[in-house]
Amino acid sequence: MLRTGAERAEMSFKSLLQRSAFACLVCAVLVALSYLLVDKPVAFFVHDHHLGRFEFLKWMTYVPALFEALAPVVLVLAAFLLAVAR
Repeated sequence: MLRTGAERAEMSFKSLLQRSAFACLVCAVLVALSYLLVDKPVAFFVHDHHLGRFEFLKWMTYVPALFEALAPVVLVLAAFLLAVAR
């Protein structure tokens, strides 16, 4: 039986939705495992060994904020360069 374009698109969307839902589930499981097997033991190690007294390690917690501040600048620059290239 030949399928019309709409039927193929519907099947494609259904397949995409199923794969996306499965990927989200796998991601949630991996996040939970990384929290339990990596994040907690590292946090306890840092706390038990008093590594919070090192200024360098305290500074490292602010690195993501720096990237958050730079992200809009990079996006505007990229948009500008794409507009100029056309």
